[in-house]
Amino acid sequence: MAEQSLWQRIMNAIEQEYDRRIRAASLITEYGAGHHGHEHEDEDDGEVAEIMNVPRGTRIGRE
Repeated sequence: MAEQSLWQRIMNAIEQEYDRRIRAASLITEYGAGHHGHEHEDEDDGEVAEIMNVPRGTRIGRE
């Protein structure tokens, strides 16, 4: 019984962190990343990272 409770608490903590990160990523996508109050030219790194909402449980392949 205590073991199930421990696993449930672990899963709840993981789900809360997942939801927090998804909300943060959604805000960045919707409103854009902040520029921290200083003007500078954006450097082109050549790679573009796309932030998107991923349904819970989706396996993500790494290239």
